[in-house]
Amino acid sequence: MIDILSSREIASAIWFIVILIFIFLNPTIRASAFKVIQAATAKQIVIPFIIIILYSMILVILASKFSFWEWKYLKDIAFWVTITGVPVCFGAITNNNNNDFFISILKNNLKFIVIVEFLLSSFTFNIFVELLLLPFLTLLFLLHAVADTKEEYYKVKKLLSFILSFVGFAVLGLTIKIAVATYVTLNSVDLLITFFIPIVLSALFIPIAYGYAVLAKYQELFIMMSFKEPKDKRIRRMHRWEIMKVCKLSYKRVTYFREVCLKEMYVNMSQEEFYKIIEKFKQARFNG
Repeated sequence: MIDILSSREIASAIWFIVILIFIFLNPTIRASAFKVIQAATAKQIVIPFIIIILYSMILVILASKFSFWEWKYLKDIAFWVTITGVPVCFGAITNNNNNDFFISILKNNLKFIVIVEFLLSSFTFNIFVELLLLPFLTLLFLLHAVADTKEEYYKVKKLLSFILSFVGFAVLGLTIKIAVATYVTLNSVDLLITFFIPIVLSALFIPIAYGYAVLAKYQELFIMMSFKEPKDKRIRRMHRWEIMKVCKLSYKRVTYFREVCLKEMYVNMSQEEFYKIIEKFKQARFNG
């Protein structure tokens, strides 16, 4: 197991365990931590998370059918899903930019920064350097974040930005040096597959992220509709069914219905009036 993890990942795990021990030894922080865990394990968060994990497992099973697959790639997939995949899916729920959000998922994984991230994650320093580097960089980022909160800290922020840039380029330079020195002994196919894993996963996660975005828009629409409908559950179910039939899985259609058609609904509206709204919606022009 240790052979699969890089020195940076081992160092991160060590610091994570140290932080956990500190949290559980401090009664005040421990109580707050349990509250955070309780909030994070709410049904509204756990169920979407489980769906993401199941979707990822299906992708892994499908990938394992190919001849190039090796189970060591599971680590890279697990890290990407946890650090990027889950935030992308949950971010789609609050997305208001329609298709631009989903296109940006791919764009962000085709930028030059992806190569830099690949180098930094693939070629690391020895464990002792990593153990010192992680808290040092974390402290710098935290200080920079605090300095960015007030104008009076502008000079400090400027200095910290310079230090971060200098350290960043130094780490990148040393990483490239390590990469050049060791690339001959490394498996080029493994490196290529590792490089493309984030790009491929970004494309494969677009459907599930889009699904979450559409579901969130439907929930938002139905909550707003509940204030403009009678208490009769049968009528409410009929309204939702008719809307889903015309909007289908189109993010744009659901958004249009909420922003335009919902205004015409009211509590004592007749069924004929509701169907007129549906017919009017059908005549609207959509690009997707």
